Amino acid sequence: MKTLALILLISCNYVFGQDTILPFPVVDKLMKRDFPTNSMEDGRWVYFSNTAGIKQIDKPIVQQVIPKYAFYEMQLTNFLGYHINKSNCLVLIDTIKSKTFLVVPMWYSGASKDFLKLFIGKQFADSTTLMQFTIALQELMLTGSSGELEAPVYALDKITFDHTYEYGSHNKQVWRHIEIILVENKIKRFTFTNPATNETITVR
Repeated sequence: MKTLALILLISCNYVFGQDTILPFPVVDKLMKRDFPTNSMEDGRWVYFSNTAGIKQIDKPIVQQVIPKYAFYEMQLTNFLGYHINKSNCLVLIDTIKSKTFLVVPMWYSGASKDFLKLFIGKQFADSTTLMQFTIALQELMLTGSSGELEAPVYALDKITFDHTYEYGSHNKQVWRHIEIILVENKIKRFTFTNPATNETITVR
């Protein structure tokens, strides 16, 4: 543990923009600890070091908002009953507390509430900065999922966009309608609405 703490302390001195860069052995060790291959819990996500393909993600405009996190994309395997699914996932690592934070793909959860809660109450200087942030956030949200997040539309009180997918040869359908509710360029909440059922999930 002392060795791991020392490596983390040293690694926090390596900065690219606002990104904290952790050495691969540190990321690998944390993932093995938190997503072990010997877990038997149903619904578990498991990290296999030889197939993870860890890639660091550079999203400065998002990392400026939550600067203690380093962002990574890697393949994890989900075990749910008899179903076994491999998926690329977004993983955040708290470089201060040495904790991992799995952002479950949208195909699995619909909306990663804990991830989006990190941005509730965050204030942005102006609408341009907020839109740049939203586009980068969209790219992170799509990690491991298919479809597209359509170009966001800005209004004074909200930003709206759709998660769409191809249905058939040339038929695009909306899977979720997403809104970021604003007050003076501060994020108040996110809503995800299923247009087929009109059911809404709110993250606040």
